[in-house]
Amino acid sequence: MRTKDRSRATRYAGGEDDDAAAVALVSMGPPAMCAVFSLPDPDEAIEEVVKAAEEERIRFKGLMRSLNLNVQEMKNKDRTLCFFKLSAPDTMLRYEAQEKGVRLRLREHLGSALCKYTGELEAKKAFTKTSDGFELFCSQQQLTIIEEVSRTEPWRNDGEEKLKFEFEAKMSEFEGCGRSGMGSKLCAYFPLHHERIRLKLISEWSTRPFSPQPLEIIREYFGEKHALFWTWFGFYITMLWIPGILGAILFVLQIQDYMEVNSMESPYMLVYGVILSMWTSAFSCLWKSLEKTRQFEWDTVAFEEQEEIRREFMEDEKTEQGKHDNEVTGEKDAYYFDEGEYFPIPTGRSREKAWTYAVILVVDIVIIYLQIFLWQMLYSLINVEDIMVGSVMYGIASSFVIFAADCAMDGVPELGFQGIVDRLTDNENWDTFTRYEDALIMHTFMYKMVNKFFPLLWVAFFANNVKVDHLVSTTTTDVCCLAKVSGQYWRCYNWECYPVLSIVLVTQVVLLQIFYYVQLYVFPSVRKMLSQEGKPVPPSGMRVIRAPMEIQYEWHEPGAVVDFYMVLVYQLGYVAMFGLACPVVPLLCNVVNMFELRRKANSILCETRRPGYECASDIGTYQQVIDVFAVLSIITTSGLLGITSHGIYFYFPDMTMADCMWATLVFEHILFLGKLLLESVIPTEPAEARANYELQQEMKVKILTNWNIPDPETY
Repeated sequence: MRTKDRSRATRYAGGEDDDAAAVALVSMGPPAMCAVFSLPDPDEAIEEVVKAAEEERIRFKGLMRSLNLNVQEMKNKDRTLCFFKLSAPDTMLRYEAQEKGVRLRLREHLGSALCKYTGELEAKKAFTKTSDGFELFCSQQQLTIIEEVSRTEPWRNDGEEKLKFEFEAKMSEFEGCGRSGMGSKLCAYFPLHHERIRLKLISEWSTRPFSPQPLEIIREYFGEKHALFWTWFGFYITMLWIPGILGAILFVLQIQDYMEVNSMESPYMLVYGVILSMWTSAFSCLWKSLEKTRQFEWDTVAFEEQEEIRREFMEDEKTEQGKHDNEVTGEKDAYYFDEGEYFPIPTGRSREKAWTYAVILVVDIVIIYLQIFLWQMLYSLINVEDIMVGSVMYGIASSFVIFAADCAMDGVPELGFQGIVDRLTDNENWDTFTRYEDALIMHTFMYKMVNKFFPLLWVAFFANNVKVDHLVSTTTTDVCCLAKVSGQYWRCYNWECYPVLSIVLVTQVVLLQIFYYVQLYVFPSVRKMLSQEGKPVPPSGMRVIRAPMEIQYEWHEPGAVVDFYMVLVYQLGYVAMFGLACPVVPLLCNVVNMFELRRKANSILCETRRPGYECASDIGTYQQVIDVFAVLSIITTSGLLGITSHGIYFYFPDMTMADCMWATLVFEHILFLGKLLLESVIPTEPAEARANYELQQEMKVKILTNWNIPDPETY
């Protein structure tokens, strides 16, 4: 048997040359993909297994080289992993770019439009240099070409069998046997960070909290989908300063009132409520305008029409292949799954969606029951002597229910746990990633709306007024009746729930942010600690110098962009719907967001493997969620002013309860009118952006015509 742990002594280093040696190992070459194979233990595995593992790696290397990819091989010090670095020569990049229709930006004097690559246009020096420093193709485009080529079947001219390498199947085998499995298994296949660009982004983005984001470099490095998220995140922070600063001023005035009359309510609450409701509507409209501008700038207007079919859809057993006649073209659809109908009997995708809705409804009912039960158990602590204890206790208890439900429904990616919503959405068998993610966002919203906001709605509008035995039969009231409280009101002290609502709101926002960081930091650390059990430890006082491939292999897998929005969008819901209950909450959220933007940027650059290219033209169904919050903001703000607090009474102190209800209704309609006026004033499609886009396209066509080059967009 061969001895274990045989390697060069230079893999360990110590003293003053550590950093210099580490920097020397950093790859500054072309963008590359990394394939990682586990190696059998030569001291424990039989010779046949060791030989078969070596043949598997030789076959992989031969396949990649037969595809004209550059291959570099390296083993780690412990001889447990073998790394293959795949890059592409320039000639292959040019050929594949023309075949696949890779789009590059024309020079400024040629209109700056995006145009498919051709050799004729390159010869004319028509393309501008990329933002990430490459002369022609940005790093993400090169990686996309390498990945697509590596998954194809090599050309054969002598009958020799050279089947393509099935990356997903090989990685599934590794997940099934684990690292202790015998033989050579594919552990991972991922794009490597490019050190020069990564360090540039760290310097100009993640470590500069007050500098503008380099969105064009982000777009070229990560893709339009990521760039769109960071655009939205920056826009959200900028807009949140408006309710944040004004809310802080109102909070100071409320503190002054509390010192004088022992009440946090103020006549300025109505003014802030109007601003908050109109701000939410303006936020939605202005974002639509900015989003459309980015569509024109990045030329993603027609992306969804040209989107490729998901691999999961093509491989699903429910998908028909080559059997369905297309009603429009009359030809056979390559892949098809019936949308189905709900009545009289659910069929196709409608049947799967019906199951999803049923499960979410059951979960919502359970959540409502638990939150009401918690209030029943704790509301007695809210008394004249002290409302703080009971309010905080309910806020803590409800936050734990929210967190537990989120973990069950959303899953815990940091621990490798898939949530219920993901599994239900998978069963619906969507054909494109955009449609899949839109469905996932909507399903998540259908339970998060209840999970996150029902405790606050209960305290604000029902705790003082609902008597369980007198409720009529509805879905919600049936749940209330489960509490079995005979003829009892669950009132706040002196029928005053506004201060209780404020405390519960702050408690929930703070705790949910803490839970988010626990999930973000603690869970991955636990998983990493468990995965590193039994690994050899370097000699005392020495440090292992590792190549970037080794380091990045141990980093976290990139998360889905659709999940990046989640915490922020529902934070927006808290601000929009209940910001009036504690006006300082928007400012606190924005301070956290400023830190979170740079922390998340640093995480994807220094702790996470580089994600593959993803394109998107908009933020998907999250826009509908924001629109819902804009409507609910008006309803809840009106209710908080007229029902939960005395905001309207400051202006009309002689009103009866009936008068107050009518005033609340009128106020609500005035706010809805203001929302309609805002939507009519703020254009959702900027005329200037569209005009520039159309001008770019005209100039592109004109240039191609003058050069007698066929328009590559037409073939």
